[in-house]
Amino acid sequence: MHQVYVSVACFDATGAIIGGGEHYVDAIDPGQRVGFSTDGLLVSGAPARCEAFPSLSGASG
Repeated sequence: MHQVYVSVACFDATGAIIGGGEHYVDAIDPGQRVGFSTDGLLVSGAPARCEAFPSLSGASG
């Protein structure tokens, strides 16, 4: 797949969502893992953890 959209949710120590962000991965094969970094996270405090969730963009294919 090309242009995979990755949304990131960040949580505090109690599990409450405190922000997040987004990133695009240029290409990924089924079952493949890729690393990425983003400088676009907006959070209201220091996150205890962040989780990434992939989905397809309109340009995927």
